[in-house]
Amino acid sequence: MNPLISIVIPVYNAEKHLARCLDSVLAQIYDPVEIVLVNDGSKDESLAICRRYADRHEQILVIDQENQGPGVARKVGFNASHGEYVMFVDADDTVADDICAVLMRVLLEDGSDVVQCNFSLVWDEQKPTQAASCMKKTYEADECLAAYATSTIGVSLCGKLIRKDILSSDDFADLCYAEDAWVTVWLCARASRISIISLNLYHYFQRHRVSGAAMRRRFDPRKFDQLKVVVSFHDLYAQKAPGLLPHARRAICSMALHLYAEATCSSLPERKEMLAEAKAAYYGYYRRSDYRIAVSGMHSAIKNILFHISPRLYAAVVNSAVWERLKVSVLKRHGPLAQQTGWTKYL
Repeated sequence: MNPLISIVIPVYNAEKHLARCLDSVLAQIYDPVEIVLVNDGSKDESLAICRRYADRHEQILVIDQENQGPGVARKVGFNASHGEYVMFVDADDTVADDICAVLMRVLLEDGSDVVQCNFSLVWDEQKPTQAASCMKKTYEADECLAAYATSTIGVSLCGKLIRKDILSSDDFADLCYAEDAWVTVWLCARASRISIISLNLYHYFQRHRVSGAAMRRRFDPRKFDQLKVVVSFHDLYAQKAPGLLPHARRAICSMALHLYAEATCSSLPERKEMLAEAKAAYYGYYRRSDYRIAVSGMHSAIKNILFHISPRLYAAVVNSAVWERLKVSVLKRHGPLAQQTGWTKYL
């Protein structure tokens, strides 16, 4: 008999897309699969949809809780799951009908603790695309952190099949942003082997960035959780892999620039403090020598130059319509890589 896979899906105000997600998960050709839905205090019809599906499908478990954020929701789902292996899916995405079968086959063949597939980045009503061929790469224990630091292993928990016993409940931080990156770095620190395949088995539905006016209303100070997470990577690398510190510093600087640009659009009272925090992180970790190795691209160089000339000038440029069009163009051209690696979204 095949080992049980538990698919954990945090749900928050996902009524528009939840049925599409659940239909794709229920269509798996692999058996057995358990589906754990954690309704995180949704204010729409998400809970009713979850319960309707659970009434029709015995492999679905529904947990209802007050809103505590995606980190806690994943933790609750992880603790309630019964499978030897676990997978995480976001409620507004879909998966291929063979994602469980393919990832489990690779995991057992390679003796890996984690298998990661590629993403298909889906815009609007487009259909998911598939890779022309399947390539595979396997990383041993002493290579996994380096593969993560260089974005070969993606920050997202989605699109990964994970042997459950290399994770613990304590690995799921009470964060609203970058909570998956926090868990994934510990996967890489503990795994004996991680395999990556190029098949686009996870379909990430992309929504366009909101306008500047909307961002001023919507900016969430909890986004600075992301900065705390990448700073923690620096501390982890300092202990386990000092050679990766330049990668950690570049990640911190990239995140600080991203948050500075978004916070500039905010009208919140704490705007000044947020901008100061982002600037302090950037100047505290920026090393010119870090950008002489593993060049991260022309757009990164432009952003660093602009910020050193004037943070205000930098924010005006990256919040402009021209930069937004550039970002959308890059994402559409390099969508699977952009989403899987995670940090490339901070154009």
